[in-house]
Order: sequence, then structure tokens, then C-alpha cells
Amino acid sequence: MEEGILGAMLCMILVFAVFPLLWWRRRRMSCSSHEHEEEPQQQRVERVVQHSGTRRMRRRPTAVNSFVPSTSGQEPLSESDEEEVPEDDNHVAKASTRKEKKRQEREAQRQAEDAARESRKIKQDRYEELRRRKDEDREAKERAMEEEALARRAKEEETAALEFDKWKGEFSVDAEGTTASENQEETQGLLNNFVEYIQNRRAVPNLAEEVRLKGVSGRQDCINRILELENIVTSILLLLLVITLLILYFTVLKPKKPAVVATPVGLDHIAFSLRPNVSLTLSIRMNISIKNPNYAGFKYKNSSAFIYYGGDFVGETPIEAGIIHARSIKNISTVVNIIANKVIGNPKFFPDVFKGSLNMNSEMGMEGKVILLGIFKLHAKTHSTCDIAIFVWQGNSTANCNSKIEL
Repeated sequence: MEEGILGAMLCMILVFAVFPLLWWRRRRMSCSSHEHEEEPQQQRVERVVQHSGTRRMRRRPTAVNSFVPSTSGQEPLSESDEEEVPEDDNHVAKASTRKEKKRQEREAQRQAEDAARESRKIKQDRYEELRRRKDEDREAKERAMEEEALARRAKEEETAALEFDKWKGEFSVDAEGTTASENQEETQGLLNNFVEYIQNRRAVPNLAEEVRLKGVSGRQDCINRILELENIVTSILLLLLVITLLILYFTVLKPKKPAVVATPVGLDHIAFSLRPNVSLTLSIRMNISIKNPNYAGFKYKNSSAFIYYGGDFVGETPIEAGIIHARSIKNISTVVNIIANKVIGNPKFFPDVFKGSLNMNSEMGMEGKVILLGIFKLHAKTHSTCDIAIFVWQGNSTANCNSKIEL
């Protein structure tokens, strides 16, 4: 096989090498033929010119000297004829050369066609050999399969025959009161019953049916296994999602108490006198700073801050609606006007005045919505309380506040 392939490759290489050589040789021969054609043409033109000149030179004396005999006028003609003879010889030689070249070209072309035809024939033979070998291999495999099938069928028949022989010994035929035809019919009926029994019990099992049933059960088991795995993966993903949400809630999204700091900026107006009557005029300027430590904004409505002294309501200040952005601080400036009559009428007023400080309480509630991640909105309520100490004689004050948030 390898030698045939190598031979085919060598033939192909020789064919491809012959074509360029033939083309080069043909081109060389055409060039040389053109050169040879040009040289004779030049020589012919020169000869024609020379002959015409000589003829003219020789005709003049014949015209002048008309008395010269005719023999003298025929001599140039014979000479010109002798000079034209070589021209005909050159033409014949060139034609023979051209024919020889054409013959050589045809011979080379014929050899190239023979080589190409031989190469194609070799390829065709090799292809036929390969196809013949494939056909022989296929036929051998088919014969082997047929022999295997015949052997299997013979084995099945032998098994059935052995089974029949095993059951045949258990049959008994009584000759009392019967004829030969009845015995034959009974034997045939028993044989039919045995064949039906063998078919029902499948003494020779149907392997194809068993393989099909096993394949169906295997596919169903595979499908059930895949469904179980999908359920397990879904459960794991849901558990991870719940754990992630819980971690986010307890670390990031869990509400934190806002820090409310009420800083008394100063007493806007205070006037206290004991004569002729006890009088008090008091206005407090305060700056309420609210810090939101949560990752959600808080949008609150209009609300109010209430001032108490000794449990009695003594003042109120409004707080306009607004929004506290996530993890930011908002400052609210306000002025609280104290109701002097209620302060003076309180039993604690004079003892506190003698001590030098008035202790008051403030309460502030805000209702609104918590904006989570700019999408979710929850109702929320904040409540803040402050303890305010006003130093009457010094003219200043201090405060301490606490707050909480409810969702």
C-alpha cells in the first residue's frame, strides 16, 4: 500500500515537472522561429532592391542601343532567374523547419497527454483497489454477522429442543380403548400445549424487550434524580437568600435611634421683676440637631415641640415638614415663647428662682415615612424628650435630650 502511494506521488511530481519544461521549450522555439523569419525577410528585401536596381541599370542600355541583338537583352533575365532560385530554396527550407517544429510540438503534447493519462489511470486503479478492499471487508463483516446470527439461532433451537426433551419424558400415552388416529390427535394436542407453555414461559428470553425495559427504567431513574437535584439546589438558594437578607437587616437595614441634640443658642428675651408685681417675660432661641445614622431617609410631616414646667404646659414651637437623608444631619432653628403666667403660678417657681435655675421639659414627636433604597417606604414615628435648665441670673441655659424611633 505504501509503495503504491509513493509511486503515485512520484508520477504526479514527474507530470508537474514535464509541463513547465514543455512550455519553456515551446516558447524558446517560437522565439527562435521569429528570429529566423525576420532574417530571411531582411535578406529578401535587400535582394529585391538590388535586383530592381540592376534591372533598371541594364534596361537603359537596351533602350539606347536598340540595335544590339536580342541575345544581349536576354542575358539579364537569365541572371535574375538564377538569383531567384536560392530564394525558393530558402522558402522551402523554412517551411520544412516550421513543419518539423510543429511535429515536435505535437509529439511533446502527445507525450504530456500520455503521461497525464497514465497518471489518471494509476489513480483510478488505486481507487478501485481501495474500494475493492473496502467491499471485501464489508462483505467479511456481513458474513461474520450472518454466521453469528445463525449460530445464535442454532443455539436457541438446541435449547428449545433440550427443553422439549426434558418435558417429553413426562408425557404418557395409554392405548386402552383408543384407536391410532385418536392417539395421534392427542399427541398433537399435547405438543401444541407444550409449545404454548414454552411461549408463555419464554424459555428463550426476548433480549431486545428486556434491554428496552431496562433502558426505560434507567431513563426514568435519571429523570427522578435530576428532579431531586433541582429541588435540593432550589432549597439551598432560598436558604442562602434568607440568610443574606437577615445579615443585611441586622447589619445595614436595622433601624437605629436618631441622635437629637437640642442646643440652646441663648435667651432671646428675659425680664424678671418682683416689684410692684411679680412679672416674667421669657423667649428661648434653640437649635435642634437631628442625626440620622440609618441607611434609609426619613421624610417627616409638620409637627410641634411642647415645653412643660412642673408638669404644666408653658410653651409651644412649630416644626415645618422636611426630610432627613440617610446618614446625614439636619439642623432646625426655632424660638420658643414661654407663657409667663403659667410659670409664675406654678408652686415650684419661687424655690427655683431662689436657687437660680428653672428646670423645664420639652417633648417633640415626628411622623413620616422611611425611604429604603429609594424604593421601599415604611411608616415611622420618632419621639424626643429634652431636659432644659434656664439660669435666670446668669441669662443662659443647657439641655439634655433622648430620642427613639418606631416603625
